[in-house]
Amino acid sequence: MPSLRNSERNATARTCARAVLILSFLLLGAPVSRADQSATGTFVVAGRKAPVLTLERLDGGDMTFPERGRWTIVFFWSLFCHVCIEELPMLAEEVAALPRDAVQAVFVSIDTARMKKGLGNFLKKRNLDICVALDRIVASASYEAADAWGVKPTPAVFLVNREGVVTYSCEGPFDPEKLFGPLRTALKASSSCSVASDETVVVETASLTASAPVPAAGAASSVVQP
Repeated sequence: MPSLRNSERNATARTCARAVLILSFLLLGAPVSRADQSATGTFVVAGRKAPVLTLERLDGGDMTFPERGRWTIVFFWSLFCHVCIEELPMLAEEVAALPRDAVQAVFVSIDTARMKKGLGNFLKKRNLDICVALDRIVASASYEAADAWGVKPTPAVFLVNREGVVTYSCEGPFDPEKLFGPLRTALKASSSCSVASDETVVVETASLTASAPVPAAGAASSVVQP
């Protein structure tokens, strides 16, 4: 009789172990999906206007994004998303190389303010210097930012141009070059146009008899911005 009880206990232990393994895989081995997606809006694709929101920053205060006049990278993530955790160091490194006056990078955590301590410890442990905004739960399973951007699974990434229009978006793992390649090209072209425009103005000012018209700055910038 004791041996039967031991067998039953062993079988129960094996079942529990399998359940833990499956749960671990779901939480860490795959993108995190929203529990209730019925309230989620349509995923914001390239060509659409980006929603403008104000969220609490992890390090204090509020922030509004995307910011008009700057390119904006918006990355939705979670501590329970293994893919997100893998992509964060690469994203942080790429963002650090971009001019801050021209590019705003916002890392929106769907873990919300209830995970402030865990988020802070994670960033400190990984030595990640990124701007984290905290999504808000506005209903039983409704997220203010994630719903506005149509985000269901994480990660999700968006690139927004200076006019507030999304030029790139992707759900799940993404190709960094598709995000940063066009952005670097646009920034470089914009910088070159700005320098050329300044030089043209100087030349015209120095020689009042010059007949060549000064190119309009707006015409140059419209070429480099999607």
